Amino acid sequence: MSRTLGIITFHHAQNYGAVLQAYALQKSIFNLGHKCYIIDYRSSLIGNAEKLFCFDFTRNGIRQILRTLVNLSDNLRSRKRFSKFRESKLNLTSKRYRSIDELADSRAIFYSYICGSDQVWNPNLLDSYSYFPYFCSFVKDERKISYAPSFGSIEKLPSYQDEVSSLLSRFDFLSAREEAGCHLINSCSGRRAIHALDPTLLLEKSDLDIIAAMPQCPRRYILLYPMARPTELCKIAQSMRNRFKLPLIAILPIYHSPTAFRFADKIIYDAGPAEFLGWIKAADYICSNSYHGISLSIAFHKNFVATADSGSNIRSQSLLRRLGLQTRQVLDATGLQNDYIFYNNINYDHVGVSLRSARDESLEYLRAAMR
Repeated sequence: MSRTLGIITFHHAQNYGAVLQAYALQKSIFNLGHKCYIIDYRSSLIGNAEKLFCFDFTRNGIRQILRTLVNLSDNLRSRKRFSKFRESKLNLTSKRYRSIDELADSRAIFYSYICGSDQVWNPNLLDSYSYFPYFCSFVKDERKISYAPSFGSIEKLPSYQDEVSSLLSRFDFLSAREEAGCHLINSCSGRRAIHALDPTLLLEKSDLDIIAAMPQCPRRYILLYPMARPTELCKIAQSMRNRFKLPLIAILPIYHSPTAFRFADKIIYDAGPAEFLGWIKAADYICSNSYHGISLSIAFHKNFVATADSGSNIRSQSLLRRLGLQTRQVLDATGLQNDYIFYNNINYDHVGVSLRSARDESLEYLRAAMR
């Protein structure tokens, strides 16, 4: 392995958006003529979250164990598809890294490091030991680049603020995925950060088409992709089914119980990243409160309705505002009294102007950072 660029990100989470953004950043760097590897870093904290069974005997833990047992075959099939996608599509380092000391050894390989995208700077997801490597804390003199990382929630940041400020000051190039992240970087470090697009929006639609696994599905359908607290989203999806007279298909993350979505005409619980893309690509309409559910709907030029999620509303709003799509977000089901959002298709010729401008700015930032 020759000296090249190393990417540190959430590539091994059992999460569609995490894996697909890792693929998209890698592909974008390849397209710009650079060789890169995704560093196969798996902290113990992330490893525990990815285990099929976590023997937590609290009430919620027992519910999760029972849910896993009931849906075991689907869960195993999904995990197999995630593994296949990583093995075939992600250019991973041959070595698996599990500690900061091991990560420091990678400096013999890489001349530059890129951290991001996804919520790699969200202090609520990781403890401090696992958190700081995503700020390239193990890197000394090599170039350090952030590409569209997200802080997600900043509730815990004050307890880490001094360390984060120090780490940010060592970066050669800084960017963030949301406006709020750019402002936070500025307030912590006094430095300006570029507002960069999520990697999934750096790729052309044709780049995503070739990795999508097309599903066996009805000719037309509405796709529901829920993240946390989907009550309003479910109401909206059912309203859309009633209005358009189309079947409603729910594609679920593994932490949701399928029984909570029995109102759907079909439930998908075993998809991998390629299958997830296929369901989005083939859908007529999409309902989601997921950031990547929204970004990939845009990438495939789909009509969609977005709702707020306690964890991602700021992130989604930032993206929708940037592309002039604020009207596609409905804060509660009562907003459906206005039929505009249902019967007016998104003008992707118009959206494309804003998207191309944001994409060009983001790619130019990457070019300059890797030069």
